[in-house]
Amino acid sequence: MKKTVFFLLTVFLFCNFIVKSQNQDFKWVAGISGTYTYYGNVSANVIKDKNSFQIPKFNVARYISKGITLDGSIILSTINGIEGFFTNSFHYFSVDFTGRYDFGLSNENLVPYAGFGFGFVGAPSTVKTAKTSISLNAVAGGTFWFSSNWGLNAQFVFKRLRHSAIKMLTNTQLSFGLVYSFEKRVLNYRIWDKKH
Repeated sequence: MKKTVFFLLTVFLFCNFIVKSQNQDFKWVAGISGTYTYYGNVSANVIKDKNSFQIPKFNVARYISKGITLDGSIILSTINGIEGFFTNSFHYFSVDFTGRYDFGLSNENLVPYAGFGFGFVGAPSTVKTAKTSISLNAVAGGTFWFSSNWGLNAQFVFKRLRHSAIKMLTNTQLSFGLVYSFEKRVLNYRIWDKKH
């Protein structure tokens, strides 16, 4: 398991060189958020948890061209829970890579997107025979830029994993957090500012 985690962290750090963006003028963006993961009713008997919260989730990505962005993220569980609010039965860990399309709205203050990708999900410690799983991911979300450098990002992810191995159950995730653009964005473009 340690070798797998080391490999995934190495891959993730490498992806810092191809980091998060919204358009050809503002290529580099990084983000941090909190994540809610829902495993479904079946999970209570398998992994001893129906849902969990993860803090933090780190994102980095880079705009490629024509509305396409490559995104990398890592989710860590740094807390076991908050008394009276939630308790995690195990520490969730994943590294994900996604190709996103922003529908040609890269220059807007509100930038919706959708995409597909894959990830590596760590084995839950509540299942002794569990191993790291590979997931296929479907993503939808959006970023609202409230200043030239800062924005709010919300994202939904559906992760499809192999049930036969009972490594980790298919799950859905909701995340919400802050993103930072390393280049200043121009908010509320005027018609003559837009590229043709």
